Amino acid sequence: MDLPEFAAFPLLDSEAGRAALADYYAGYVDVAVRAGRRCC
Repeated sequence: MDLPEFAAFPLLDSEAGRAALADYYAGYVDVAVRAGRRCC
């Protein structure tokens, strides 16, 4: 995927881009859950 100047916000413009972001951050969510962290 083309990310001009490493900007990730263009990924929000397509379903494929949003899926790529979700896949990328899913690992971080797993780590946080295992560490007992939660949001809000």
